Amino acid sequence: MDISIIVPVYNVEKYLDRCLESLLEQEKVETEILIIDDGSTDNSGKISDIYQKKYNNIYVYHKKNEGLGLTRNYGMDRARGDYILFVDSDDYIKKNSLYDLIDFMKKRKLDVAFFGRNIDKQGKIVLGHDLFPKNMPEYKELAGLSLGEPLKSDRYEIGPAWKAIYRKNFLNDKNLYFESERICLSEDYLFSANLLINKPKVGFWNDNLYFYCDNGSSLTNSFNPQRPYRAVVLYRKMEEIIQCAELDNIACMRAYNNFVINLLVSFKHIAFYDHLSFIKKINEIKKICLNREIIIVLNEKKVINNRKLRILQRLILKKHFFLIYFFMIIRYKR
Repeated sequence: MDISIIVPVYNVEKYLDRCLESLLEQEKVETEILIIDDGSTDNSGKISDIYQKKYNNIYVYHKKNEGLGLTRNYGMDRARGDYILFVDSDDYIKKNSLYDLIDFMKKRKLDVAFFGRNIDKQGKIVLGHDLFPKNMPEYKELAGLSLGEPLKSDRYEIGPAWKAIYRKNFLNDKNLYFESERICLSEDYLFSANLLINKPKVGFWNDNLYFYCDNGSSLTNSFNPQRPYRAVVLYRKMEEIIQCAELDNIACMRAYNNFVINLLVSFKHIAFYDHLSFIKKINEIKKICLNREIIIVLNEKKVINNRKLRILQRLILKKHFFLIYFFMIIRYKR
């Protein structure tokens, strides 16, 4: 078996056909497609079952809802392929793109290969311009580059788990699994950093074979009151990796920037959430700004290379609750 494609599924009936059809359009590759239904309440489970009956390389598992990270782990434990690819069920991949990628992995005896991605904005394709290092960085630098979104100074994006193909035996030998995003946000970044500090043989595949889909989810229904506090947990776990692996200042900057980005997203969701009154929105913002753990992190005042994030950092530390609200409304109103 060449490759196991792990597809976590939760309430994606609108997009699941597109995803699965793209995985089936892969010639000259022996694939198994593992659909892990994470307790969907729409027709996603039924759609998955239809595909399983129609194709003998599709395997469907239904389980209780646990979130993306643990659902990926569930698939990894059942994968039989030499390589593993993660594809989110509302995304898709390019037709006949896996044969050359797997050939690249085999010829260079790689443990992981990162590739590029395009963005599908409700049918409009925005071509990605991923920058990969010309010369292979050493593993500590790569691990640091996986901790959060790209900085303006580097633009490398190797944190998302769906942006790479992995040799299964390497993941097994190093006991690499995902943490639950219900404890800490962005489990991908921790997975990728832990992968890279284990010194895999890494390659970069210059093909935008993955299509990340921006499906226009509404800000008015995105509020998660636990997000800022899980962001603290994520940041502390990133700090542990940075300290244990003795990563550089770029890693510290990425982790800190990522923390402030998560606070910004939390404030943005609060500001536009339809089911909170103005006073309740201000109170939610106030709770974040007065949270002891959040303030401790912000008072570290590490370098932020983004003006918008620097402004937000100061507004939080100065406890300007109303200014934060109006900053979100003015900056992000569509």
